[in-house]
Amino acid sequence: MILNTTITTGIRRCCLAALAACASLAWSGEAWEPAAEEIGNVDALLSTEIPWQGLTPAYTVLVDVGGKTVYAKSMGFADLEHQVAAGPDTVYQLGSITKSYTAHLILQLVAEGTLQLQGMVVDYLPGYTGPGRHASLQQLLTHTSGIANYTALPAGQAILSWVPNQREDILQLFADTPLDFEPGSHFLYSNSGYYLLGLVLEAVTGEDYYALLQNRILDPLGLARTYSGRYEDIVDKRARGYLATADGFHNAAPTPYLTPFAAGSIQATAADLARYRRQFFTSPGIADSVRELATSTLVFADGTPQSYALGALTRNEHHGHTVWSHGGGISGFRSHHAYYPELDMTIVVLTNAENPPVAPAVLSRKISSMLLGEETVMQEALVTQPAPERLRQFAGNYLMTPFRITADGLFSLVYHDGALLARLGAANDEQAPTLPLTAVGPREFVAEGGMGLQVHLRETDGVVAGLEITIPAMDRPPFPAIPSGGR
Repeated sequence: MILNTTITTGIRRCCLAALAACASLAWSGEAWEPAAEEIGNVDALLSTEIPWQGLTPAYTVLVDVGGKTVYAKSMGFADLEHQVAAGPDTVYQLGSITKSYTAHLILQLVAEGTLQLQGMVVDYLPGYTGPGRHASLQQLLTHTSGIANYTALPAGQAILSWVPNQREDILQLFADTPLDFEPGSHFLYSNSGYYLLGLVLEAVTGEDYYALLQNRILDPLGLARTYSGRYEDIVDKRARGYLATADGFHNAAPTPYLTPFAAGSIQATAADLARYRRQFFTSPGIADSVRELATSTLVFADGTPQSYALGALTRNEHHGHTVWSHGGGISGFRSHHAYYPELDMTIVVLTNAENPPVAPAVLSRKISSMLLGEETVMQEALVTQPAPERLRQFAGNYLMTPFRITADGLFSLVYHDGALLARLGAANDEQAPTLPLTAVGPREFVAEGGMGLQVHLRETDGVVAGLEITIPAMDRPPFPAIPSGGR
């Protein structure tokens, strides 16, 4: 199963049509605005979803409609030790939202003819000899290169925080690691691919990545409160990152900026992030060709659509509206931003806690549901769990394809002490992350916690035919999986 390697009619181009729809609304005097009642209810929603009280890390939420802030609220503290409350001008680390800026730079150069989407890593980094040297820029952008994700490797985990790194240090972590799969055959999130894209940008322009970011995006769009993420810099009102544990809050280790680099180092205020995302879709300073490339999604050879666009944005639908979004996570921080083109609405949720009570992506969707006047329908948990024989029938290994969460594509359901557990890995891998599940339907299960993991089993004539895994915090459509044998 190989991803199509040319931009053809199989690619969905939704951006221009969405912009036309927005323009049509504006010209007719019918630009959408959320009702005052719905805006007022967001406060109640935040109080319900964020149970923290007292001296806690912060959440900052901002909603922009048509370039106007219609809701902004900060809860908690940007700095616990000095008891500095968070506010609209607090600077948060964005983590992987950085990828959208990196993709923007790459696609600018593609539109200008300097880079080619089908160009391979080795074409632009001739000294790179790793097994991923023949992956294309298109595959790096869409996480289909097969290059091992350095942040998931044991050696990578050991130096993700505290240890200052240079570009060469990070390259050594993954350059010689075998590919997880043939380039183009699967989707598996890889920070390594975006690290390479940053190096490509520097190689072909002769400029530092952060200088390119400043000159090509931040200055032209007036983003004065967006930063490189250098720990050494003095950044006004920058938040500190924290870990929320059963024992209370602890300082999270800082991440030297060249460790995530083009995959996750950028910092910004909520207002600057909202401004960037909306301007990307509406500003005349952004070429239509770049916008069209950024919102292009590919199709796997078997017809399975790829929802992760070239611009490091995931395309979803929510209450009948298109949503372009991306989240991020880095030591001590979690983030999410979403743009609804038909409504010209941007929602930003930032927190300076690594494991907050509710994931920003989950909170963002609930806020949009409320602003749209849609009730969030929650299924009540069953009074009793399904019978043990039913749970045992569901237990086993499942193979995710073409979309993967783990390198080997395995996800498992484990029967233990009368309950079902979800495991990100093989059923016999007791070291893999494992979460207890609660039944909310005959074949539907959810895991408690901010990630919001959901599992839906599919049966054919009483035989388990597969399942779908939904992780709202990952901001992706469901991951399909089929039984792969083994219990």
